[in-house]
Amino acid sequence: MNSTSRGCAGVISLFAAVVMCLPAKAGAPAEESAAGTRMSVEYGRVIGRFAYFWAWPMTNLHNRRAAFKDLPEPGLMGGIVPVAPSNQLAMLRDYIEPQERLVACPNQDVVYGFGILSLEGEPVVIQVPDFKGRFWVYQIGDQRTDGFANLGAMYASRPGFYLLVGPNWRGSQPKGIVKIFRSPTNLGYVIPRVFVSDDATDKQAAQPMIDQILAYPLSKYDG
Repeated sequence: MNSTSRGCAGVISLFAAVVMCLPAKAGAPAEESAAGTRMSVEYGRVIGRFAYFWAWPMTNLHNRRAAFKDLPEPGLMGGIVPVAPSNQLAMLRDYIEPQERLVACPNQDVVYGFGILSLEGEPVVIQVPDFKGRFWVYQIGDQRTDGFANLGAMYASRPGFYLLVGPNWRGSQPKGIVKIFRSPTNLGYVIPRVFVSDDATDKQAAQPMIDQILAYPLSKYDG
């Protein structure tokens, strides 16, 4: 069974679990549901939508990790979208191309990056360069796509090394690490964004900063 099939099977299992746990009538307490009660088609559709909306982000991120884990190095998929092996990230050098169709409504005044976090083995170090007053933010989320790290200009985050750890990590803060952020799931993602004006001089000035936006396993960290 491939990763997509496993993902679909996971959604079906989740749907079945949700249906079994909910009452036969919307709003009715579970204890009032009689054994063998048949659900209406409308009720099944509502529960199906709930299960899909809840499970889709988790399945989607699982499938992305499966698709990218064997990449030899960070790069661009189709020359457009940044992709990288787990626990690394890839950065664009300019605005995202209009041919991009994997993410809806991207910002058009930032340079993007993307990486998958797979934290069950070891934590991941995220590098933050000195952006010299430029707006920046690293969107960092768990498998449910809920954010678990406040890292960006609006949070007054300072340059340095930050550590992303999984829910079961019990290590101590390594020397030189500014702060530790703990994910509630082992699977997650990081999406850096850096403001760049539509000006050739500013785009060139941003390149050394983009070079320093990196992610790598803790075992590769040397301070």
